[in-house]
This record gives sequence, structure tokens and C-alpha cells, in this order.
Amino acid sequence: MLKMDFIENEDLTLLILNFDLYKFLLSNNIEEIKEIGENYIFRCPFHLEKNPSFGIHKVKKIYGCFSCGEKGNLVSFISKVLKISFTDAVNYLKNENNLYINDNLEFYLDRIKNKIKEKDEKILKNDYEDMFYLDESVLNNYSLKNDYLLKRGFLQSTCDFFNFGFTNDWYPTHDERITIPVRNEKNKLVGIIGRKIDEYSNNEKYLNTYFFPRGKVLYNLNNIKEYDKVLLVEGPLDVAKCVQNGFENTVCSFGVMVTKTQEEILYKFNKIYLMFDNDKAGKMLQENIKNRLKFKTDVFVCDLERYKDPCEINERDILLKILDKAKFWFYYKEK
Repeated sequence: MLKMDFIENEDLTLLILNFDLYKFLLSNNIEEIKEIGENYIFRCPFHLEKNPSFGIHKVKKIYGCFSCGEKGNLVSFISKVLKISFTDAVNYLKNENNLYINDNLEFYLDRIKNKIKEKDEKILKNDYEDMFYLDESVLNNYSLKNDYLLKRGFLQSTCDFFNFGFTNDWYPTHDERITIPVRNEKNKLVGIIGRKIDEYSNNEKYLNTYFFPRGKVLYNLNNIKEYDKVLLVEGPLDVAKCVQNGFENTVCSFGVMVTKTQEEILYKFNKIYLMFDNDKAGKMLQENIKNRLKFKTDVFVCDLERYKDPCEINERDILLKILDKAKFWFYYKEK
């Protein structure tokens, strides 16, 4: 017979790491399980869907559904799948680890710890830096209706290249949004951004899928072939428009300050051009990023002149002229 012993967070983590997740999935009628990177991907067990949008990390056992928004750890997953309480889920976890009342908990946990490979020990420190990959088929959940983008000067070929889609029921706002797939440098799908269409809505402009590693990737880096110079802009649509206008080496940090990981990626380029939105927030962000990068590489600042952002520029010649007139950071004076 089992009882609910008091278990420290680290001890519970060890029990989670030792749990046979794949066996649990099969025994609970979860089918068509795919392995992508360090994750199991399958159809969400908590709502009906045609294409798999649910993922759970094979080692850490954290999970998330990119459609309905359900997320949590192994204990909550067991609780929801088996329809039992949190306490009963922990007891189930202990039972599956063959941990009985008369077992020595400390000895048992030490035994598990010794089984964990050195590369996974960072998990005990709650280090969740690994990428959470998505199944490519999740993109089938979104149609290719791009009237909004076409009206804003995007070519259909550009929409196809970046795999932009559309949904009229984005979780959790349930509104119409453009869907923007995000890939890492190795071209793995690591997240999807939902960009609202209704500019007058009070909903957030951008909403990301869960486990989206925003600080670990630069949008469009997967498409860059040479590392001479790069244009850094605010958002994914700015990137797409600049690529459409002929400057393929364009990336973005998703409208926020670059992280150390993103900095290291940018330092691979000989020259970095900054072209941020022509408003107070954009100029402030541009200034902060300039000061962060200027002493380790050559940084040039672009003046958008009468345009509010790169996405407004629909002609190749105009974009190239702005780039040609960019000034080295030391000589650039904000207007």
C-alpha cells in the first residue's frame, strides 16, 4: 500500500525523470506518437483535433498544446489523463517507480540520480533552455487565407515563402490572426506567432504558442546563407517585407531587447544595420541595441524618413536607398 509522503521539489523531479513516459502514453490509448527532437508529438488528448499540436518533452515531461493552450508538468498530465487528483497522481508516480512505504526514500532517489546522464543534470536546476520542437503538420491547422497581407503590399510568393497562415480562433483570444511559423537556425519549427488583424482590438498585437523560445532565436536566420551583413528590424512582418524588397539577410528579435544568445549570433556578421520603427518606442529600442552591440562589431543605423516602419516600404529601390544612407553608429544623430 502507498501513502503520500512529503516529497521535496528536487525529489519529485527525480521521480519524474525516471518515469516511463512512452509506456504511459501507449497504455492510455494515445496513438500516432511522433518523436521530434527531445519531444513526443501527438494529437491533444484534451480536445478534438485533426493534426497533432500537443507536445511533451521526453526527459523533462513538461507539456503544452499549441491549439487549446493546455500546459503543465507530468503530475498534472497524469492527473488530467487519468482523471484523478493531484495527490493521487503523485501516488501513481511513486507506484510506477516501485516506491513503497518501507523503501528508503533517500537511497532510492540517490539510485535514480546516478542513472541520470550528466547532460540532463541541469534539469534539476530548472534550466529549461532546450528547444521545444513542433510537428510540421501543426501548420495544417491554419489556412492560407492572406487577404490582410496582400492588402498591405505582400506578394503571395512572400506569404508562401514564410508559410504565413490564418486562423479565426486563436487561443486564448479567439480572434482572427495571421499565423507566423518561427524556425531556429537548424530550420526546426519552434513556435508560432499569432498577429492580430483587427488594429482596433484591445487584444495583444502578438501572441505566441507556449514554450516559444523567443530569446534563443532570430527570425529568418534559417534562410541566411552568408554572413557579411545583416539587417535587424523589430518584427517578423518587417523581415518579410525587407526580404521581398531584396534584402534577404534580414532578421528580428521579436520587438524586444536582444539577449546574450542573440548577440552571439549577430556577432557572426561583419556589419549590422538597425532599422526599427519610427516611433518613440522603436527609437528607444534601437538606441539600446546599438549601445549593446557597437563595441564588438560594426553597427550602422538607418533613417526611415517618412515611413513608420520597414513594413510600409513596398519598393525595392526605396529600401536600398535607405540602407545606402545608413550611418556608422558614431556619426548617427537621432532626429
